[in-house]
Amino acid sequence: MSISKSSSSSPYLYGIHAVRAAFLNPDRQISQLILSQSSLAEFSETLAEAKRQKLKRPEPIVKTKDFFEQKLPPGVVHQQILLYTNPLDQPSLYEIVAQNETEPHFVVILDQVTDPQNIGSIMRSACAFGAKALIVQEKNSPDITPIIAKNASGAVEYLPYIQENNLSATMAFLKEKGYWCYGLAEEGSEALHKIAFPEKTVLIMGAEGKGLRRLIRENCDQLCALPTQEPLPTLNVANAAAATFYAWRLSFLK
Repeated sequence: MSISKSSSSSPYLYGIHAVRAAFLNPDRQISQLILSQSSLAEFSETLAEAKRQKLKRPEPIVKTKDFFEQKLPPGVVHQQILLYTNPLDQPSLYEIVAQNETEPHFVVILDQVTDPQNIGSIMRSACAFGAKALIVQEKNSPDITPIIAKNASGAVEYLPYIQENNLSATMAFLKEKGYWCYGLAEEGSEALHKIAFPEKTVLIMGAEGKGLRRLIRENCDQLCALPTQEPLPTLNVANAAAATFYAWRLSFLK
């Protein structure tokens, strides 16, 4: 089982929402905030909020748009704002489970999902619907990158991103702690909206095309399916994840 560690391989973030959330996170140490004049106007309320919270933050550095085009890779949607910061330390799975959460909650496991845009989007949805952690396999998944942070729109500041060596062992550990594991699969025996989810749930998604690996499927308590229809019966994994999280949330709103 993993121990607490940093989850980032990059010293910078970009994009208004990702930078705003990081800038206001007291666990972040900020070395530089670089933005354009137009982005400075949009970011002014965040600067004021940081002062109200008495966060130790550097004065912003104003640059022209050309600076960002030269500094960042081609095609990056940077919104003319760049933040240099320390990586976040992540809790271990032991620490998450030890919180003894009494309210209904879920954790997410991504099996072989490697695309950073998908991971970021899934983090955003998971955070919105109340997930307690997102778990990936260490050797097949990226650290938190600027692309993940940008697509997560600030969720990386709130949702633990835990990298585990063995997902099957992780599932077994969570089951011992009272969690029930539900895998999303086309061959699922029950539609998502018909499932009465337990208060401690693990929701598991596989990579697009490949789906869940055999051992992961076999270790699930139940496989469930999204009730889609032709002519396009399949969804991007990030969209499927959002629908799954909503179905879980809906089961506790009825």
